[in-house]
Amino acid sequence: MENDPVQQSLASKLEQNAINLSQLQEGITECFVLTNRQFLKSRLGKSTPTTEIDETTKSLVGQVFAENNVSSTFASLQDIRKACKVLDTQLSFESNPELLGHHQEIIDHLFDLAS
Repeated sequence: MENDPVQQSLASKLEQNAINLSQLQEGITECFVLTNRQFLKSRLGKSTPTTEIDETTKSLVGQVFAENNVSSTFASLQDIRKACKVLDTQLSFESNPELLGHHQEIIDHLFDLAS
């Protein structure tokens, strides 16, 4: 998706030398949205509505962030990492090792930029 705003926003974060915790949260959300979109479309078919997948994923990420003390006003790298582990488990990307590997590389790079 060449003009995908989620993909463009994530790409712009990955090109920076450093990001703040707010950008880290946004980047993680974008990465989970893009990965889950690809994961579900490969399992359910191309006709699955992208908007519906994205909104459901964003809602789940927001819920998991809230349950792990991650908010727009307060977050620690440790709490964000914990939330990522919960999301990885809930979204079951491990059934697609190649996709999981790519997803983890991006998440790791985002954490590196925020450190």
